[in-house]
Amino acid sequence: MATIRKNWHESHAAGRTFGQRVADSVAATMGSWTFIITQSVVPTGDIAWFEMKETANAGQNRSAAGAFGKIALKALKRLPVWD
Repeated sequence: MATIRKNWHESHAAGRTFGQRVADSVAATMGSWTFIITQSVVPTGDIAWFEMKETANAGQNRSAAGAFGKIALKALKRLPVWD
């Protein structure tokens, strides 16, 4: 009886790890532009939420997270993109 040989696509797919399979499924579901836009919107929304929270709590005690956020925002504003 003749054996069926796998082509290199099938043999490569059979040897992938769990992380590689997850990465391939994410890449197939979410294209590169969707990924780039998501990675841009999420931090921007997080910074906006933090600033709204800080503005609302302006007269109250500051926390360590607040100090870190201010330092991070100052670092972001120094990037050449903002010029």
